[in-house]
Amino acid sequence: MRYPLTKYTIQPFADHDLMNDPLKAADQKAWNILLSQLRVAVENAFGCLKGRFPALRNFPGHNIHQMYCTVEALLIVHNIVEEFGDDPTTIDGFNGVEDPHAAEAFQACPDRLDEDDLFWTGLLQRKALMNYSKEQLLL
Repeated sequence: MRYPLTKYTIQPFADHDLMNDPLKAADQKAWNILLSQLRVAVENAFGCLKGRFPALRNFPGHNIHQMYCTVEALLIVHNIVEEFGDDPTTIDGFNGVEDPHAAEAFQACPDRLDEDDLFWTGLLQRKALMNYSKEQLLL
């Protein structure tokens, strides 16, 4: 699934984004590789999280702050139960079926942020992240 470039979601540089300047193009290509590697790690982490907390499969994406807080809390709980060797299939009464009322907890959705503003802040965010990774990781 492809996400739009916003302040909260980062895309790799597309071919038409790559600069004519060979040094900048090399930096952007290196950034694309790093971002791809990080994306795979994040997708695997969310796959584990969705396996443990199936309600995340229907998680609405309207309130970024609420989403962040919820995911952060679930990551903490996930890490705690992993530390204790928890396996949900060993819990009495576990049937692997999501509670039909789980999605109701996420029904209140405020207005979405302006798409154009998200895109332009995404461009700035991607550039800042690329520059930071170049400085820190010596890409």
